[in-house]
Amino acid sequence: PLKAFLNEVSLFPVNSHVRLNNGFKGRVISVNRRHPLSPVLEILYDSEGRKTEEGFQIDLVLNPLLHIEKCIQPEKEAN
Repeated sequence: PLKAFLNEVSLFPVNSHVRLNNGFKGRVISVNRRHPLSPVLEILYDSEGRKTEEGFQIDLVLNPLLHIEKCIQPEKEAN
């Protein structure tokens, strides 16, 4: 029962916002059950804080040098 529960719960759930060790900021768009610390991210901001092109994705399973440093609050869009 515990293993089944842990397979359904993720440290980084879909739509959570995170910062990577390279300074990029993104949003979790898919969770990998076999590698719970390596979700697929949509990168929203580069290391300089500039908004990236829509659809720029990184699968952390395929990029072993990258990892999530911490969860962050979503950036507020300026109107």
